[in-house]
Amino acid sequence: MLLSKLLAIPAAALVAVNSTGMDMDYEGEIDPFTDLPVSQGQINESQQTVFVSDGVTYDRETHMFSYQIPDKSGYVQSSIANGMITTESVSLILPEGFSAVIYCDGEEKADLDTSDISAPGNYALVVTGLDVQYQLLSFIIVSEKTGAISSYEMPSGFRLTKLVLNGEQVIVSNPAAADLSAEGEYEVTVTCTATGVSYNLNVMLDHTPPEITLQGVTDGEAHGPVVISGVQPEDSVNLTMDGKKVSVPSDNKLTSPGKYSIIVRDDAGNVFSQDFEIAFYLNMQGLIFTLLAVGVAAAIFLYMFISKKRLKVR
Repeated sequence: MLLSKLLAIPAAALVAVNSTGMDMDYEGEIDPFTDLPVSQGQINESQQTVFVSDGVTYDRETHMFSYQIPDKSGYVQSSIANGMITTESVSLILPEGFSAVIYCDGEEKADLDTSDISAPGNYALVVTGLDVQYQLLSFIIVSEKTGAISSYEMPSGFRLTKLVLNGEQVIVSNPAAADLSAEGEYEVTVTCTATGVSYNLNVMLDHTPPEITLQGVTDGEAHGPVVISGVQPEDSVNLTMDGKKVSVPSDNKLTSPGKYSIIVRDDAGNVFSQDFEIAFYLNMQGLIFTLLAVGVAAAIFLYMFISKKRLKVR
């Protein structure tokens, strides 16, 4: 009797797969009670605390994820899951006495207000009070228009359920990742397998850097004025000359000899940068002053020569 029940389990699972039209390539967790993928099983929405993945739970009342600290001394609570991408601010609640460092784009943020993190960047929370440093969670905050991302790997316990590009729905062939390499307006929906809660990411992706032209520069060097063209009103420009920050002239023309570095960043965060040098040259004004200087020097020399001759004659 027991043997017959054991042999019946694979068959029951196979029937469930066929009757629900489940993807035969599914490799996720299987509910031991329904023999269905967890994502297709019934979700108990009345359950307040839900197990999401190893060491991670979700509280339906506070809408916060809890991540267990490796030494089991407590939990870090986060408004989004580890690995998520969002355009909204993120809230972290750290336990008292918790030793950790938060990095943004690789730089330590010592005075960051963890209750309201809103600046765009790639964040990581690293536990430091252990024998080795341990990255507990990470997330990315982007602007609504950005060039900072080209793909979206689904967080553990989540799947891609909807992908729309420029108003047209894209067939999801890989529920574990979203391809965001094409430029356009995206709507990305990711759903937590355990809770059934969905999260939307709506962004305009622009991967094209600013089209800037430095007229007069050839192979990084200019022997005359340099004109900067192509800068848009929404772009930010950082210009340095011989290591010191300078302003871009109103006519966008650089005339002073020196070593320059220009960085132009558009509203999506894409960057154009170039180093160049304006070698010493004589413009019309400089040529006039030079000729005048030569003329004055010649006049002084001639005057002194004539004066000496007169003195000798006497």
